[in-house]
Amino acid sequence: MENDYFNGVKLLGSKDVQKILNVSRSFIQRIISDKLIPAQKTSAGWIFPEEAVLEFQKQRLKKSRTDGRIQL
Repeated sequence: MENDYFNGVKLLGSKDVQKILNVSRSFIQRIISDKLIPAQKTSAGWIFPEEAVLEFQKQRLKKSRTDGRIQL
């Protein structure tokens, strides 16, 4: 039996992830295809574990601070 990564975790929809990351729909599709954040396709759309999304954003901000792309 496979591990169910999504069992017992808070899940977010694609639009929620777009708002948290402040990115476009195409960026979300790229995240999914590149498997940068775990995602599961449902009949209503894609779902993501909140913890993974927040960690991804944290890493993006950390990287952007070190390479000077954005100033906070």
